[in-house]
Amino acid sequence: KEITFDRAWQYKTIISFMCKKLFGAYRLWLDIDGNVYDPRDGGNFSLKYFAKNIPIMLDLVIESLKKQNKNSISILVIGPGAGLDILAAFYKAKKEGFDVHIDAIEVNHFATENSQYNFKRHFGKKTGANDTINIVTVEEGKEFDKLNEKQYDFITATEVVEHLHDPGKELDRLWTCLKPGGRLGIMTKLVMDKKAFASWHYKRDLTHVCFFSKTTFKWLAELFRAEITFAEKDVIIFYKI
Repeated sequence: KEITFDRAWQYKTIISFMCKKLFGAYRLWLDIDGNVYDPRDGGNFSLKYFAKNIPIMLDLVIESLKKQNKNSISILVIGPGAGLDILAAFYKAKKEGFDVHIDAIEVNHFATENSQYNFKRHFGKKTGANDTINIVTVEEGKEFDKLNEKQYDFITATEVVEHLHDPGKELDRLWTCLKPGGRLGIMTKLVMDKKAFASWHYKRDLTHVCFFSKTTFKWLAELFRAEITFAEKDVIIFYKI
């Protein structure tokens, strides 16, 4: 059984070297396991890539919260885009019986509006009295200034860290927003070696200014005194001890 969104959403991005704005319409599908994907065969823009790993990240958080007999979960989504991470996280947490509190920060008002619409369209009538969803737009470069002293059980940043201009400061800010026992889930392409980097498509995007390898993330884990898991090819999960 599949659930569809009956209004297509548009996305906007910058193509390296061309700096040309592209607009495309998609019909999103959410299957019974909470996977969001583009039903069209072929194409080079896979929506499933952006949301398929959220349930994997959340499994560890939910397992920990259940052991503590907690019935609510707090989530921070950095750069939700069209809201795929929000949809997948909400679906997974509600399926496990949790009250869900999600804050999301986006720098593109167009993306924020699509996140808000997609959530309302699909889950607007399914939120519980104790669920809260807050999606806001902030000025680019000031995403982390919006964060207050609130802490979260789970923080996710999908295709975000490669855009950071001050990654040390910004990742440290995220880490302070994570509760002890919480998880920080990052999804980004990893640098393999110098030879591969020379012809790597990922660095051709002019908005990608910061790149990470497994060695980099292991170093960060030592700095944060955290446990680290490479859950999938491009998925890194930090556990705050």
